[in-house]
Amino acid sequence: MEGSHWLNVKIIIDELIKKDHNVTVLLYSGALFIAPTVNPSLTFEIYNVPFGKERIEGVIKDFVLTWLENRPSPSTIWRFYQEMAKVIEDFHMVCREICDGVLKNQKLLEKLKKDEFEVLVSDPVFPCGDIIALKLGIPFMYSLRFSPASTVEKHCGKVPFPPSYVPAILSELTDQMSFADRVRNFISYHLQDHMFETLWKSWDSYYSQALVDITMRKKFVQLLVFNWTLTEIVLSGNVLIWPTDGSHWLNIKSILEELIQRNHNVTVLASSATLFINSTPDSTVNFEEIPVSYKKSHIDSLIEHMIMLWIDHRPTPLTLWTFYKELGKLLETFFRINVQICDGILNNPKLMAKLQKASFDVLVADPVTICGDLVAVKLGIPFVYTLRFSPASTVERHCGQIPAPVAYVPAALSELTDQMTFGERVKNTISYPLQDYIFQSYWGEWDSYYSKVLGKSLKVSFINDATFVLSNSYHEGFCPIAQTKLK
Repeated sequence: MEGSHWLNVKIIIDELIKKDHNVTVLLYSGALFIAPTVNPSLTFEIYNVPFGKERIEGVIKDFVLTWLENRPSPSTIWRFYQEMAKVIEDFHMVCREICDGVLKNQKLLEKLKKDEFEVLVSDPVFPCGDIIALKLGIPFMYSLRFSPASTVEKHCGKVPFPPSYVPAILSELTDQMSFADRVRNFISYHLQDHMFETLWKSWDSYYSQALVDITMRKKFVQLLVFNWTLTEIVLSGNVLIWPTDGSHWLNIKSILEELIQRNHNVTVLASSATLFINSTPDSTVNFEEIPVSYKKSHIDSLIEHMIMLWIDHRPTPLTLWTFYKELGKLLETFFRINVQICDGILNNPKLMAKLQKASFDVLVADPVTICGDLVAVKLGIPFVYTLRFSPASTVERHCGQIPAPVAYVPAALSELTDQMTFGERVKNTISYPLQDYIFQSYWGEWDSYYSKVLGKSLKVSFINDATFVLSNSYHEGFCPIAQTKLK
């Protein structure tokens, strides 16, 4: 993406190169700010378009001037919409020419296929990155600097933006809003939603035509501009699942059912002592058993102790230390069990060879049971995290980057609601850092294990290395993360 959005992509490129990845940038000949540089790990694939730099400069200038001269307010909304519609239409014409420069260039597409890319990283403000990925048969992910009123972030990334608290991007408001500011903020969100829904609808026919050679569920692709993952397309894949026992299995189970409904092949990795993750006679899911030395009674006892701990030592300002000590003992037990599960697969050459032979496309993991990412790395496939919830939304905040201001959002398992008194807000403020500390202490134990498996010294930052995060707390949306896979 041109302009300031290139700054975001450039940071990702620098980080990928630093981690020894080879990067190729698809660059159209009329680019204004994206200048090719000399780097052995960075290649610029330049393709021709029928316009020069001045065309892009004109589009950016028109956009900025339209925003400044018709700044949206309750009294100028309609005029702003009319003027901005003209600018966006011009922008779309430029985008189509950029898309055609790749999609109608068979020689270039063949060259890209020959290069065997593993993933495509795209800024969704410029359409067509997803089409190119589908044409090449590779996964794609979105990375975005921002969109007006966070439209793409809300509807694609499922990031919550309550209009009473979070100011819309480009609205010039802050998080200290008067009643009138909140009204204006509310209007900003809905205006941008309407603009994107109506002005981007023109891409429906383009996508339908471009994807006519790919198997689809429907004759025409309905490109919902907010759902860039193109859920209407059916591409049968081979999916490996790394689940967590207990209530977390319910989240995974709903994903399995949806995957099977879409004709994907699904294999679940489950320990021999699992309580709830079991096959049924009529199931189309494959189950691969991981041998472990502990029994089902150990898992049953662990879950029971966890529940009793929460009931007997419910965390409050007065019981925090007792709760933390008891929880520490439980986490130590869970750590030993989890290590056995990891060893049961990573130290099992026969099982690993069988999984390697199965040629999975992706691994879906619940990060509460650690090692899913290690299995994916060993198999050389991308991985996705999906999570029912974590205490105080620790994983969701640090991995999914979901904002959770402590003054407004009650910590998961704190038994608070979004209607909090001052005392409850204090309790909520304590809950978040406490859970952060507990989880960081627990994850720290995995440093040596990960270093041993991957053959180099590192601190466990696996949560930030997922291809995507699927958070069930926020309507199961895809949230793009900057890095492709753990290396």
